[in-house]
Amino acid sequence: MPMIPNDLLQQYFGSGGAYYPLHTDSVNLYNALRIHADGEFPADMIRKRRPSEPDEILAYREQTYKPITKLPISKVINSLSKIRRSPDWSIDFPKENIPSKIIPEETLEEYCTNNLPGYTSITNWIFGLLLKQNAIDANAVVAVIPRETVSIETYAKPVPIVFNSDQIMAYDEHYKFCILKSKVSITYVVDDNNNTKTGARFYYIDDLEMIIYDESKDGFQIVFQQRITFGEMPVWKLHAEAYKQYDNMSLNKSRIETMTTFLDEAACEYSDLKGSKIQHLYPLFWYYQNTDCAPCKGTGKIPTDQGDKQCSTCGGGGKVKFSPFAHMAVQAPKIGSTEVPTPPAGYVGRDTKILELQEASVDKNIFKSLSAINMQFLDQTPLSISGDAKQVDREELNNFVYNFAEDLVYSSDKSIYFINEWRYSYIIPDKNARQAMLPQIPVPQNYDLLPEDYLMKEVSDARTAKVNPLLIAILEQQFAAKKFYNEPELAGTVGLYFDLDPLPGTSVDEKTILISNKAITEEDFIISTYMAQFIKRALREDPKFATKEYSQQMDLLKKYAAEKSKINDAATSMIDAARQKILDEMKAANAQQAQGTSATAGISNNNAAA
Repeated sequence: MPMIPNDLLQQYFGSGGAYYPLHTDSVNLYNALRIHADGEFPADMIRKRRPSEPDEILAYREQTYKPITKLPISKVINSLSKIRRSPDWSIDFPKENIPSKIIPEETLEEYCTNNLPGYTSITNWIFGLLLKQNAIDANAVVAVIPRETVSIETYAKPVPIVFNSDQIMAYDEHYKFCILKSKVSITYVVDDNNNTKTGARFYYIDDLEMIIYDESKDGFQIVFQQRITFGEMPVWKLHAEAYKQYDNMSLNKSRIETMTTFLDEAACEYSDLKGSKIQHLYPLFWYYQNTDCAPCKGTGKIPTDQGDKQCSTCGGGGKVKFSPFAHMAVQAPKIGSTEVPTPPAGYVGRDTKILELQEASVDKNIFKSLSAINMQFLDQTPLSISGDAKQVDREELNNFVYNFAEDLVYSSDKSIYFINEWRYSYIIPDKNARQAMLPQIPVPQNYDLLPEDYLMKEVSDARTAKVNPLLIAILEQQFAAKKFYNEPELAGTVGLYFDLDPLPGTSVDEKTILISNKAITEEDFIISTYMAQFIKRALREDPKFATKEYSQQMDLLKKYAAEKSKINDAATSMIDAARQKILDEMKAANAQQAQGTSATAGISNNNAAA
């Protein structure tokens, strides 16, 4: 049974709940991001901004609202999901140290990579669910819970479940217990007529047992109970940025929390913009009307037994309603009354400049929200419109993503650890033997986040600035890896090009100058110049060329370079010989022409003397 009395449990389960001390703060932090991430209408926020607006205006705002702030958060999460594509992201399960009692189909690796209920693999759970929750709710907890009773006869099927801040009734790491509210609602009968009511489900978990309580007409009833044999509470708080310390408890904040200030501004200004468009873009029609409504005789009220009610014909205005699709009847002015204006109807002119200012402000706040986490490159507003530079500090970006990857790895380790404990604590009593089956999950450090156009611009700027050719080669290699990510064979070929090129990042003109000045060898010049051709030939002649040692690869390229040098020398000799032959022929022709000219001149002189 629980370590705490049932009457105390009733306090946590009851209406309002006896929440743990961090509940209010953590829920506020969660809701601040959740509203934008889930695309909800920020009603409370707009009420605070516009306290004097009537309810019908707020209702109109909600009806016309579009979740424009959902997109930037979605882009950030999609970009962070590329951590999965990192070349050093891996979950390496040991191939040895697996007890013979565990059949091959029920190993930890098989369960976590192919059989995790609902997700297939733990990696899918990490990047399909955990990543978003880690981003928007830094104080959520994860509980690894079995789907059925655990016993020595069966392999448990535990699943990690995220409980958000608004589901945490109690959580104490020191005393090792928690009370969590499920998102699942249950239905129970409340009387003899089979009338039903919707109730809640709660989990009580400590280091000795897990109990599930369902609400009923008589209070909360135990519907599932499981002893914990491994002596640990299989629940932990998400790893995130520490925010405040409360005795033995800490309040975290999301690593993208700094976006909220600008997202709030964008959401409120967008709501104002929608109203402004209706007011400014659509023409406001005015017309002269002096005909009283017949049913209410111009009073706008209809007398009834229950008192006066608003006239439904004129809507309480007292005048006949005008339709823009009907003719307008204008009565002649009575003696002593104001003359009818000419024309009796028209449009009110409006300045639309404010719309441009409001729209630009919304876009700017979205851009600033991304800039707050150094991900402004995700903004799609053209520079000519945004007016903001989109330079990215790579070091800051990598630090941000690394911290986030570290958070994910922390929960990945915990999840697999408790899955392992639930599944094998009965059949493998030795804890050391169980821990020997755990995988290694290193924190990845190489990320592919920047889009192609940024990488291409970096290469172009580096060449213009004449930076070190090696740095240019590195930038080009990053661009190639991004460009050919979905074409592994082509990416492998490009990778060989950069690995084996003796003059990486050097242009053809620069190579020509270097060889002319004898700053490089002819062999390096030939290999670098004909690199693409040599690699293509090498892979065609030996499909295993890419897997060979560097020295073996270079030996083959040097062989090709020697062959190419001989061919070039022969071609050069032939060209020189042909050139020399042409020169000799030209000299002979010039000499023959000179002799002919001299003979003709002699004959002319003789004729002149005669």
